[in-house]
Amino acid sequence: MCYESKEKNAYFVAYFALTYSFVDMIFQFIKQSEQWFLVIYIVTSCVVILAAIVLIVGIHYEKKFLVMVWIVVAIVCGVIFIAAYIILLTKLSETADIVKTSVQISFRLVLFSLWLWISIVYYRTL
Repeated sequence: MCYESKEKNAYFVAYFALTYSFVDMIFQFIKQSEQWFLVIYIVTSCVVILAAIVLIVGIHYEKKFLVMVWIVVAIVCGVIFIAAYIILLTKLSETADIVKTSVQISFRLVLFSLWLWISIVYYRTL
C-alpha cells in the first residue's frame, strides 16, 4: 500500500480508522435526522475507535491476540454499518437520498475491506 513495511501499513490503518470514525461520527451527528440510525452509528463508531486503539497497542507490542481483536471487531462493525445503511435505504423515498446512501454503502464496503485486508496481512507476519 503506502509503505514497504506491513507494520507501517497496519499503523496507517489504525490511525486512519480512528480519525475517520471520529470525524464521520461527528458529521453524522450533525446531519442525521433518523434517531435509531444515529444511536447505532455512534455506538458502532465508538467501538471502532476503541478497537483501533487496541490495534495500535497490538502493533506496538506485537501481540497477535490484540490484532485479532481488531479484525473481529472490524468485521462485526462493518456488518452492522452495512445493515444499518440498508435499513435506512428502505425508508428513503427521494432519489437523491437513495443514490447518496447507496454510494455510502459502497464506500463503507471498500473501506472496511481494505482495513481488514491490510490488518490480516500484518497478522500473518506476526
